[in-house]
Amino acid sequence: MTTKEQERKALEKIRKIVEELGENSYVATAFEGCFEVAEENIDNDWACSMKQRVASADSETITAQQNFAKANRKIEMLQDTIKCLQKRNSELEVQNGQLNGLCNEYEDRLADYEEAKQEVIRYLGHRSSECEKKMAGWAEQVVDLSECPADIAYKDAVKWYKETREERKKVQHMIHLLLATNK
Repeated sequence: MTTKEQERKALEKIRKIVEELGENSYVATAFEGCFEVAEENIDNDWACSMKQRVASADSETITAQQNFAKANRKIEMLQDTIKCLQKRNSELEVQNGQLNGLCNEYEDRLADYEEAKQEVIRYLGHRSSECEKKMAGWAEQVVDLSECPADIAYKDAVKWYKETREERKKVQHMIHLLLATNK
Protein backbone atom coordinates (compact mmCIF):
# COMPACT_ATOMS: atom_id res chain seq x y z
CA MET A 1 0.00 0.00 0.00
CA THR A 2 1.28 3.44 -0.90
CA THR A 3 1.63 6.32 1.54
CA LYS A 4 0.02 9.70 1.24
CA GLU A 5 3.41 11.19 0.47
CA GLN A 6 3.94 8.73 -2.38
CA GLU A 7 0.45 9.59 -3.70
CA ARG A 8 1.27 13.32 -3.59
CA LYS A 9 4.55 12.80 -5.49
CA ALA A 10 2.83 10.66 -8.14
CA LEU A 11 0.11 13.30 -8.52
CA GLU A 12 2.74 16.02 -8.97
CA LYS A 13 4.50 14.00 -11.68
CA ILE A 14 1.20 13.44 -13.52
CA ARG A 15 0.34 17.12 -13.22
CA LYS A 16 3.71 18.11 -14.77
CA ILE A 17 3.26 15.65 -17.65
CA VAL A 18 -0.19 17.09 -18.39
CA GLU A 19 1.08 20.69 -18.11
CA GLU A 20 3.82 19.91 -20.66
CA LEU A 21 1.14 18.93 -23.19
CA GLY A 22 0.02 22.55 -23.30
CA GLU A 23 -3.13 24.57 -22.75
CA ASN A 24 -5.11 23.24 -25.71
CA SER A 25 -4.31 19.57 -25.03
CA TYR A 26 -7.13 17.05 -25.17
CA VAL A 27 -5.65 15.16 -22.24
CA ALA A 28 -5.22 18.37 -20.22
CA THR A 29 -8.86 19.22 -20.91
CA ALA A 30 -9.96 15.73 -19.79
CA PHE A 31 -8.01 16.13 -16.53
CA GLU A 32 -9.60 19.50 -15.57
CA GLY A 33 -10.75 19.26 -11.95
CA CYS A 34 -9.28 15.78 -11.52
CA PHE A 35 -6.14 16.99 -9.77
CA GLU A 36 -8.20 18.83 -7.16
CA VAL A 37 -10.33 15.71 -6.55
CA ALA A 38 -7.13 13.65 -6.17
CA GLU A 39 -5.73 16.15 -3.63
CA GLU A 40 -8.99 16.01 -1.61
CA ASN A 41 -8.89 12.18 -1.71
CA ILE A 42 -5.32 12.18 -0.37
CA ASP A 43 -6.01 14.81 2.33
CA ASN A 44 -9.34 13.32 3.51
CA ASP A 45 -8.84 9.60 2.85
CA TRP A 46 -11.63 9.59 0.32
CA ALA A 47 -12.05 7.60 -2.86
CA CYS A 48 -13.97 10.01 -5.11
CA SER A 49 -13.68 10.35 -8.88
CA MET A 50 -14.89 12.85 -11.45
CA LYS A 51 -16.99 10.01 -12.91
CA GLN A 52 -18.75 9.59 -9.53
CA ARG A 53 -19.27 13.33 -9.24
CA VAL A 54 -20.80 13.47 -12.72
CA ALA A 55 -23.07 10.51 -11.91
CA SER A 56 -24.07 12.17 -8.64
CA ALA A 57 -24.73 15.47 -10.42
CA ASP A 58 -26.80 13.62 -13.04
CA SER A 59 -28.81 11.95 -10.30
CA GLU A 60 -29.31 15.27 -8.53
CA THR A 61 -30.37 16.84 -11.83
CA ILE A 62 -32.95 14.10 -12.39
CA THR A 63 -34.26 14.53 -8.84
CA ALA A 64 -34.37 18.32 -9.31
CA GLN A 65 -36.25 17.87 -12.61
CA GLN A 66 -38.75 15.54 -10.93
CA ASN A 67 -39.21 18.02 -8.08
CA PHE A 68 -39.58 20.81 -10.61
CA ALA A 69 -42.27 18.82 -12.48
CA LYS A 70 -44.10 18.16 -9.18
CA ALA A 71 -43.86 21.84 -8.29
CA ASN A 72 -45.26 22.77 -11.72
CA ARG A 73 -48.20 20.38 -11.21
CA LYS A 74 -48.84 21.92 -7.80
CA ILE A 75 -48.66 25.39 -9.32
CA GLU A 76 -51.20 24.37 -11.97
CA MET A 77 -53.49 22.94 -9.29
CA LEU A 78 -53.12 26.09 -7.21
CA GLN A 79 -53.83 28.25 -10.25
CA ASP A 80 -57.00 26.22 -10.87
CA THR A 81 -57.94 26.65 -7.21
CA ILE A 82 -57.29 30.39 -7.46
CA LYS A 83 -59.51 30.61 -10.55
CA CYS A 84 -62.29 28.73 -8.73
CA LEU A 85 -61.92 30.97 -5.68
CA GLN A 86 -61.92 34.10 -7.84
CA LYS A 87 -65.08 32.88 -9.58
CA ARG A 88 -66.70 32.11 -6.22
CA ASN A 89 -65.59 35.50 -4.91
CA SER A 90 -67.22 37.17 -7.91
CA GLU A 91 -70.42 35.20 -7.31
CA LEU A 92 -70.36 36.20 -3.64
CA GLU A 93 -69.80 39.84 -4.58
CA VAL A 94 -72.86 39.67 -6.84
CA GLN A 95 -74.88 38.02 -4.06
CA ASN A 96 -73.59 40.61 -1.59
CA GLY A 97 -74.70 43.37 -3.95
CA GLN A 98 -78.11 41.74 -4.26
CA LEU A 99 -78.37 41.40 -0.48
CA ASN A 100 -77.36 45.02 -0.03
CA GLY A 101 -80.08 45.99 -2.49
CA LEU A 102 -82.61 43.88 -0.59
CA CYS A 103 -81.45 45.37 2.71
CA ASN A 104 -81.83 48.88 1.32
CA GLU A 105 -85.27 48.01 -0.04
CA TYR A 106 -86.20 46.47 3.32
CA GLU A 107 -84.95 49.55 5.18
CA ASP A 108 -86.97 51.79 2.84
CA ARG A 109 -90.06 49.68 3.38
CA LEU A 110 -89.45 49.61 7.12
CA ALA A 111 -89.14 53.39 7.13
CA ASP A 112 -92.39 53.62 5.12
CA TYR A 113 -94.02 51.21 7.55
CA GLU A 114 -92.82 53.20 10.57
CA GLU A 115 -94.03 56.41 9.01
CA ALA A 116 -97.43 54.85 8.24
CA LYS A 117 -97.62 53.37 11.73
CA GLN A 118 -96.94 56.77 13.30
CA GLU A 119 -99.60 58.27 11.07
CA VAL A 120 -102.09 55.61 12.18
CA ILE A 121 -101.15 56.19 15.85
CA ARG A 122 -101.71 59.93 15.40
CA TYR A 123 -105.06 59.25 13.70
CA LEU A 124 -106.11 56.84 16.45
CA GLY A 125 -105.01 59.33 19.12
CA HIS A 126 -107.14 61.97 17.43
CA ARG A 127 -110.01 59.50 17.19
CA SER A 128 -109.63 58.65 20.92
CA SER A 129 -109.80 62.38 21.76
CA GLU A 130 -112.97 62.74 19.64
CA CYS A 131 -114.50 59.78 21.46
CA GLU A 132 -113.73 61.39 24.82
CA LYS A 133 -115.36 64.65 23.69
CA LYS A 134 -118.44 62.79 22.44
CA MET A 135 -118.59 60.78 25.66
CA ALA A 136 -118.48 64.01 27.65
CA GLY A 137 -121.34 65.37 25.51
CA TRP A 138 -123.43 62.18 25.92
CA ALA A 139 -122.69 62.13 29.66
CA GLU A 140 -123.91 65.70 29.92
CA GLN A 141 -127.14 64.77 28.07
CA VAL A 142 -127.61 61.74 30.35
CA VAL A 143 -127.30 64.02 33.39
CA ASP A 144 -129.64 66.60 31.86
CA LEU A 145 -132.22 63.94 30.97
CA SER A 146 -131.75 61.83 34.12
CA GLU A 147 -135.13 63.01 35.43
CA CYS A 148 -136.83 61.39 32.44
CA PRO A 149 -135.21 57.94 32.08
CA ALA A 150 -138.11 56.71 29.93
CA ASP A 151 -137.47 59.43 27.36
CA ILE A 152 -136.12 58.13 24.07
CA ALA A 153 -133.47 60.91 24.04
CA TYR A 154 -132.20 59.69 27.42
CA LYS A 155 -132.01 56.09 26.21
CA ASP A 156 -130.23 57.17 22.99
CA ALA A 157 -127.72 59.29 24.95
CA VAL A 158 -126.91 56.29 27.23
CA LYS A 159 -126.66 53.97 24.19
CA TRP A 160 -124.38 56.36 22.28
CA TYR A 161 -122.26 56.99 25.38
CA LYS A 162 -121.70 53.21 25.75
CA GLU A 163 -120.99 52.73 22.03
CA THR A 164 -118.52 55.62 22.05
CA ARG A 165 -116.84 54.26 25.20
CA GLU A 166 -116.44 50.85 23.46
CA GLU A 167 -115.03 52.55 20.38
CA ARG A 168 -112.55 54.47 22.56
CA LYS A 169 -111.48 51.22 24.26
CA LYS A 170 -110.87 49.59 20.87
CA VAL A 171 -108.95 52.62 19.63
CA GLN A 172 -106.78 52.72 22.77
CA HIS A 173 -106.17 48.96 22.48
CA MET A 174 -105.02 49.43 18.85
CA ILE A 175 -102.73 52.28 19.94
CA HIS A 176 -101.30 50.04 22.67
CA LEU A 177 -100.69 47.21 20.14
CA LEU A 178 -99.00 49.56 17.67
CA LEU A 179 -96.77 51.06 20.37
CA ALA A 180 -95.85 47.56 21.56
CA THR A 181 -94.46 46.75 18.09
CA ASN A 182 -91.73 49.38 18.63
CA LYS A 183 -90.05 47.14 21.18
